[in-house]
Formats: sequence, C-alpha cells, structure tokens
Amino acid sequence: MANLKVQKVREYGLIGYPLDHAFSKTFFERKFEEEGINNIKYHLFPISEIQRLPRILESHPNLFGLNVTIPYKELVIPYLDDIDPV
Repeated sequence: MANLKVQKVREYGLIGYPLDHAFSKTFFERKFEEEGINNIKYHLFPISEIQRLPRILESHPNLFGLNVTIPYKELVIPYLDDIDPV
C-alpha cells in the first residue's frame, strides 16, 4: 500500500455581525480556485458578540486566519497573541 500523505484542510474566515452583505466567502473561494490553491475552506462566522470568538477557535483547530469586520476590529485585540506595530 502506498504511503499517502493526507493534508489537513486549512481554514480561514470572516467574523462579524451581520454578515448578510459580506462578499468575502465568494471572493476568497474564487481566488483560491483561480490560483489552484487546494485544501482550503473559507467560512462566514456571524457572531453577535465578540465573546463567542473562543468557541469558533476551539471548534476549528485548523483555522489559520480571520478577516474581521467593524465593530470587532478593536474588540478582537484582547484575543490576539501578538500585534505587529506596522
């Protein structure tokens, strides 16, 4: 039997509320496809309060990054490991 290397799906997403108007999912899925980037999923995470973020992080261990909408751009800071001063 061949030694198959299974790649984990990397996940990215958008947090905010509401997300009905968000175009990010369509944009990034199309971009990943056009550039031949595989094993990636992009999710919308409509959260009505920032305190729900830890649940998202716990339930998505392959989450590599998030886009953040207003009003959470500043509220998300306490949940970050570090901040690049740039």
